[in-house]
Amino acid sequence: MTRYISLLRGINVSGHRPIKMKDLQVMYESLSCENVKTYIQSGNVVFSAKASASEWKRQLESAIVKTFTWDVSVFVCKQSEWNELVKQAPFTNTQREEEGNRCLVTFCDRTISNSDLAILQDFLQKGEVIHSIGKQIFLYCPNGYGKTKLANPFIEKKLGLVATTRNWKTIAKLSSFL
Repeated sequence: MTRYISLLRGINVSGHRPIKMKDLQVMYESLSCENVKTYIQSGNVVFSAKASASEWKRQLESAIVKTFTWDVSVFVCKQSEWNELVKQAPFTNTQREEEGNRCLVTFCDRTISNSDLAILQDFLQKGEVIHSIGKQIFLYCPNGYGKTKLANPFIEKKLGLVATTRNWKTIAKLSSFL
């Protein structure tokens, strides 16, 4: 069995697309996932299962529509991919430990090109730093995520992709479930 982390996009945001984590856990278990753990209400699930990440993405998106009636994008990472993401993150140890809610990772449905990054760099505010590695965008917002222009919907619109964003505190907590 492979250990996975899945991130649901856009659930339980301001009362939209409500899904209780206990109900989500039951749905995962009904799909033969094992050792299922959820974390906070934004749709973070760690689980063990057979099959590929792309197969789980398809199955989970289909099951969410059937179970909850919401069409939700799901991002699925194998444990090894997640560990590599954590290892390559450009944040300093101080940023990770003391400012984990100001260090963000945006998971995208395609690889981020240099031209994509250049588009976003035009919207950086004072002190903000942005990097990309593969399908992830790493953003440091010293003034907080609520004040950056580079929030998830903005990135999706500017780059024409689907994405979901998590802060470093969430990344670290999910890592502890692996």
